[in-house]
Amino acid sequence: MDINVREKLNGIFGCLFAGIFFLGFIILYVGIDGNLLFVAIGTVILLPFLVWFFLLNLKEKKFDTEKKAEIQKLKKYGEKIIVNLENIKINSNSWRQEVRKTSKYEDEVSHVDINYNLIEMKVPYRSEFINYNFHIDMDTTKLKMHFAIKRETILYVDLKDKNKNYLDLEFLN
Repeated sequence: MDINVREKLNGIFGCLFAGIFFLGFIILYVGIDGNLLFVAIGTVILLPFLVWFFLLNLKEKKFDTEKKAEIQKLKKYGEKIIVNLENIKINSNSWRQEVRKTSKYEDEVSHVDINYNLIEMKVPYRSEFINYNFHIDMDTTKLKMHFAIKRETILYVDLKDKNKNYLDLEFLN
């Protein structure tokens, strides 16, 4: 299937999805005054959305738990490689973006500072190199200060697969 057709169908189904949800909410709201038939119809329309939202939330929590467990497993059983943070090259791009908030009475314009820092490292590992790329949305000066204070961190590498790795940057939080 063509990508544009798929995007258009996703847009149509998204609008249909939102419309049915809104219709169910309106029917439920109208029935609150005492018409139990409208309350029942609105509830029947909204119930699949509530179940979907609950399942989506449950999957997200499960994914986060599995990711944390995998990180803990890497920290416990993986090989630890010390990474020097003092000489890391940081490719940064910073700009101010104008954000407009429109309301019925006035338009509010504010400016947001956007910081995009790309860090590319080659970490030596068993006569090979592990290419580790990541980006951090933080002010470049603050990032360099954090790196200067910490000086080094640990890269945890799975013993069986070097592509499964975790760089400990929890000190940035």
